[in-house]
Amino acid sequence: RQLPALLMAFIYLNFRYLQNLVLVNFSIEVFYPLFIFSAVYFSTKQKTWPYYLSVILGLLVKEDSPLYFGGLGFFLTLFGPHRKRGLGTLALALAYPVFVLKVFLPWSGSTILRGDLNNYSKLGTSLGEIFRTVLSQPALLIRELFLPVEKIRTFFKLTSRLLFLPLFSPWLGLVLLALYPLYFQGGDYFIQLAFYYSAPVLPFLFLAFVDGWRR
Repeated sequence: RQLPALLMAFIYLNFRYLQNLVLVNFSIEVFYPLFIFSAVYFSTKQKTWPYYLSVILGLLVKEDSPLYFGGLGFFLTLFGPHRKRGLGTLALALAYPVFVLKVFLPWSGSTILRGDLNNYSKLGTSLGEIFRTVLSQPALLIRELFLPVEKIRTFFKLTSRLLFLPLFSPWLGLVLLALYPLYFQGGDYFIQLAFYYSAPVLPFLFLAFVDGWRR
């Protein structure tokens, strides 16, 4: 078992999109792989408090973190042996943006959310409009995943470098979930996962890779 584990670590550390991440001197997104991998590790080891600590610290990374950890909670609820932990993760992922919107942003006077929403102007100008658009136009979700063709090319590069093994794992759903915000924003850096934009995608991609290998 040690040899496959070392091989996986070698592939990860030399993966092209991880190199994109370390091209930046520092960005807070680099903590996503650490806390997502830690949460999954502690979940498999049935260590409850270290697991929830990893989730909470992961949620504190950036304003888009509830998407990734909410996805993790949903995945664990569906596929994990400890569904209560998945539901707890979902609850935290839902509570965190409520705290940010209702408590932290009014207290701090920050306008960062307004700037972030501008990245998704094609969906709406407020969180409510964005959610309504996503729910009422599922065809838009499918189209944004495939067009322009550069998005397909990026997905092909991600999976082909791992022998397409991520395609055989249910973790692939979280890879797509992590790609959606980047694809919706639409700039070249986002679509090509340049620099730190690969950070939330990498842990789910390699979890899918390992699981696909196992299968």
